[in-house]
Amino acid sequence: MLGLVCLSAFSPTAANAEVAVDGDRDQMQMSVDNDAVGRALEALGQKEKLQFHSSTPLNKVIGGSFSGSLGHVLSRILVGYDFVVRYSPQGVEIFVYEESGGKAAPPAPLTDDSPQPRPAWRPPQRAAVGLNASPRNAAPQAASP
Repeated sequence: MLGLVCLSAFSPTAANAEVAVDGDRDQMQMSVDNDAVGRALEALGQKEKLQFHSSTPLNKVIGGSFSGSLGHVLSRILVGYDFVVRYSPQGVEIFVYEESGGKAAPPAPLTDDSPQPRPAWRPPQRAAVGLNASPRNAAPQAASP
């Protein structure tokens, strides 16, 4: 019995978790209170033609009120995840790949044919304008005989 109580304490879908969705694809309001990202997406799927696929667990617990278009609400719910949204006449499909910043790609090794960094751009030097490019404060020269 104690083990069951401990598990429910760590479950993101505890008794006080709640998700509410109102509105349509263009203007919706969503309220998430201490629930998992996956459950929030499920609630959106019941309201809109929405399916999601994930290669990572969507058990991060979130909370807050989100409003705006479906795309805006999705971007707020999925903060911290790398994802792609595909809109089609059949509905919306979301592909969640991983948590953002989870895996950094190592830099590619430099080879002789790799592009090399270029020096920063500098504006060209201004050329002297006019026929007489001598300094303004120069002493006049005497005419030769």
